[in-house]
Amino acid sequence: MIQRIQSLYLLVAAVLGVLQMFTPFVKFSNSDNSECSITGLASFSFGMWHAGILISLMIILPLISIFQFKNRTKQLKITNVALFSAIGATLSANIALLLVPPDICSGLNPNYSGSGGLVLMPLAMIALLLAIRGIRKDEELVRSADRIR
Repeated sequence: MIQRIQSLYLLVAAVLGVLQMFTPFVKFSNSDNSECSITGLASFSFGMWHAGILISLMIILPLISIFQFKNRTKQLKITNVALFSAIGATLSANIALLLVPPDICSGLNPNYSGSGGLVLMPLAMIALLLAIRGIRKDEELVRSADRIR
Protein backbone atom coordinates (compact mmCIF):
# COMPACT_ATOMS: atom_id res chain seq x y z
CA MET A 1 0.00 0.00 0.00
CA ILE A 2 2.50 2.65 1.12
CA GLN A 3 5.39 0.72 -0.46
CA ARG A 4 4.89 2.44 -3.82
CA ILE A 5 6.09 5.98 -4.43
CA GLN A 6 2.71 7.21 -5.70
CA SER A 7 1.13 6.20 -2.40
CA LEU A 8 3.66 8.41 -0.65
CA TYR A 9 2.82 11.30 -3.00
CA LEU A 10 -0.89 10.80 -2.33
CA LEU A 11 -0.23 10.84 1.41
CA VAL A 12 1.81 14.04 1.07
CA ALA A 13 -1.04 15.67 -0.89
CA ALA A 14 -3.53 14.72 1.82
CA VAL A 15 -1.26 16.05 4.58
CA LEU A 16 -0.80 19.31 2.68
CA GLY A 17 -4.59 19.57 2.42
CA VAL A 18 -4.93 19.10 6.18
CA LEU A 19 -2.27 21.75 6.79
CA GLN A 20 -4.13 24.02 4.43
CA MET A 21 -7.21 23.84 6.64
CA PHE A 22 -5.26 25.45 9.48
CA THR A 23 -2.84 27.74 7.63
CA PRO A 24 -4.19 31.21 6.77
CA PHE A 25 -4.86 31.95 3.12
CA VAL A 26 -4.57 35.64 3.77
CA LYS A 27 -4.49 37.94 6.78
CA PHE A 28 -6.38 41.20 6.82
CA SER A 29 -5.02 43.94 9.09
CA ASN A 30 -4.96 47.69 9.54
CA SER A 31 -2.78 50.24 11.30
CA ASP A 32 -4.23 49.72 14.81
CA ASN A 33 -3.24 46.00 14.75
CA SER A 34 -6.74 44.69 14.11
CA GLU A 35 -6.26 41.36 12.40
CA CYS A 36 -8.48 38.82 10.71
CA SER A 37 -7.11 35.68 9.10
CA ILE A 38 -8.93 33.26 6.84
CA THR A 39 -8.01 29.57 6.95
CA GLY A 40 -9.51 26.59 5.17
CA LEU A 41 -11.78 25.85 8.14
CA ALA A 42 -12.82 29.48 8.43
CA SER A 43 -13.70 29.54 4.74
CA PHE A 44 -16.93 27.68 5.55
CA SER A 45 -18.16 30.45 7.82
CA PHE A 46 -16.88 33.38 5.77
CA GLY A 47 -19.02 32.63 2.72
CA MET A 48 -16.27 30.79 0.87
CA TRP A 49 -17.90 27.39 1.40
CA HIS A 50 -17.08 26.30 -2.17
CA ALA A 51 -13.35 26.56 -1.44
CA GLY A 52 -13.81 24.67 1.83
CA ILE A 53 -15.65 21.82 0.12
CA LEU A 54 -13.01 21.55 -2.60
CA ILE A 55 -10.22 21.51 0.00
CA SER A 56 -12.07 18.76 1.86
CA LEU A 57 -12.24 16.75 -1.36
CA MET A 58 -8.54 17.40 -1.86
CA ILE A 59 -7.94 15.70 1.52
CA ILE A 60 -10.38 12.79 1.25
CA LEU A 61 -9.82 11.69 -2.36
CA PRO A 62 -6.06 11.01 -2.13
CA LEU A 63 -6.66 8.97 1.01
CA ILE A 64 -9.29 6.91 -0.81
CA SER A 65 -6.98 6.58 -3.79
CA ILE A 66 -4.19 5.08 -1.67
CA PHE A 67 -6.38 2.06 -0.92
CA GLN A 68 -7.28 1.52 -4.59
CA PHE A 69 -3.82 0.12 -5.39
CA LYS A 70 -5.23 -3.09 -6.90
CA ASN A 71 -7.34 -1.21 -9.44
CA ARG A 72 -4.98 1.29 -11.02
CA THR A 73 -7.50 2.72 -13.50
CA LYS A 74 -9.88 3.57 -10.66
CA GLN A 75 -6.96 4.95 -8.65
CA LEU A 76 -5.98 7.14 -11.58
CA LYS A 77 -9.53 8.47 -11.99
CA ILE A 78 -9.83 9.30 -8.29
CA THR A 79 -6.44 11.03 -8.33
CA ASN A 80 -7.46 13.07 -11.38
CA VAL A 81 -10.62 14.22 -9.59
CA ALA A 82 -8.47 15.15 -6.58
CA LEU A 83 -6.20 17.18 -8.86
CA PHE A 84 -9.16 19.02 -10.40
CA SER A 85 -10.56 19.73 -6.93
CA ALA A 86 -7.16 21.17 -5.93
CA ILE A 87 -7.15 23.39 -9.01
CA GLY A 88 -10.74 24.44 -8.29
CA ALA A 89 -9.92 25.18 -4.65
CA THR A 90 -7.00 27.34 -5.67
CA LEU A 91 -9.03 29.30 -8.20
CA SER A 92 -12.09 29.73 -5.99
CA ALA A 93 -10.04 30.81 -2.96
CA ASN A 94 -8.06 33.34 -5.00
CA ILE A 95 -11.12 34.75 -6.70
CA ALA A 96 -13.11 34.96 -3.48
CA LEU A 97 -10.29 36.63 -1.56
CA LEU A 98 -9.32 39.10 -4.26
CA LEU A 99 -12.75 40.15 -5.47
CA VAL A 100 -14.96 39.92 -2.41
CA PRO A 101 -13.22 39.99 0.96
CA PRO A 102 -15.36 38.53 3.76
CA ASP A 103 -17.74 40.88 5.59
CA ILE A 104 -16.08 40.27 8.93
CA CYS A 105 -12.78 41.55 7.49
CA SER A 106 -14.22 44.57 5.70
CA GLY A 107 -12.26 47.75 6.12
CA LEU A 108 -9.02 45.87 6.66
CA ASN A 109 -6.17 45.68 4.17
CA PRO A 110 -4.99 42.30 2.90
CA ASN A 111 -1.56 41.22 4.12
CA TYR A 112 -0.15 38.23 2.26
CA SER A 113 3.08 37.94 4.24
CA GLY A 114 3.03 35.17 6.81
CA SER A 115 0.09 33.44 5.18
CA GLY A 116 1.14 30.27 3.40
CA GLY A 117 -2.22 28.65 2.70
CA LEU A 118 -2.21 29.67 -0.93
CA VAL A 119 1.34 28.30 -1.31
CA LEU A 120 0.33 24.87 -0.03
CA MET A 121 -2.22 24.40 -2.82
CA PRO A 122 0.31 24.28 -5.68
CA LEU A 123 2.52 21.96 -3.62
CA ALA A 124 -0.42 19.57 -3.24
CA MET A 125 -1.05 19.80 -6.98
CA ILE A 126 2.58 18.89 -7.69
CA ALA A 127 2.32 15.89 -5.35
CA LEU A 128 -0.86 14.76 -7.13
CA LEU A 129 0.79 15.13 -10.55
CA LEU A 130 3.73 13.02 -9.37
CA ALA A 131 1.29 10.40 -8.07
CA ILE A 132 -0.49 10.31 -11.44
CA ARG A 133 2.85 9.80 -13.15
CA GLY A 134 3.70 6.93 -10.79
CA ILE A 135 0.32 5.26 -11.32
CA ARG A 136 0.76 5.45 -15.10
CA LYS A 137 4.25 3.95 -14.86
CA ASP A 138 2.88 1.06 -12.80
CA GLU A 139 0.13 0.47 -15.33
CA GLU A 140 2.64 0.43 -18.20
CA LEU A 141 4.85 -1.99 -16.29
CA VAL A 142 1.96 -4.39 -15.67
CA ARG A 143 0.85 -4.20 -19.31
CA SER A 144 4.37 -4.91 -20.56
CA ALA A 145 4.67 -7.88 -18.20
CA ASP A 146 1.32 -9.20 -19.48
CA ARG A 147 2.62 -8.96 -23.05
CA ILE A 148 5.69 -11.02 -22.18
CA ARG A 149 3.54 -13.83 -20.76
